[in-house]
Amino acid sequence: MSRFYRYLGVLEVISLFINTCSIQAVPAEQVAPNNVTYEIVLGKSLSDKDVAGFIVSNNCSSAMPYILCKEVGMALLIDTNQIVEGVIC
Repeated sequence: MSRFYRYLGVLEVISLFINTCSIQAVPAEQVAPNNVTYEIVLGKSLSDKDVAGFIVSNNCSSAMPYILCKEVGMALLIDTNQIVEGVIC
């Protein structure tokens, strides 16, 4: 019976080792957002071509009063007049 627990402990250590190493194997390029200049969208309407291009190129989705851009890790705050008031990182 003690051999069973010994083997179980060895399997536990191996699984922890595999999980820990696989988490660190993710390249930093995928985690870090691209160099995004969001200043061009502040104070502009959603119908502006710069704002529309920013939303489309970053695959943003709407969750009013925010436009969520998960790829770059930010949200655009939209007021009632459909103007970008701020950015939340």
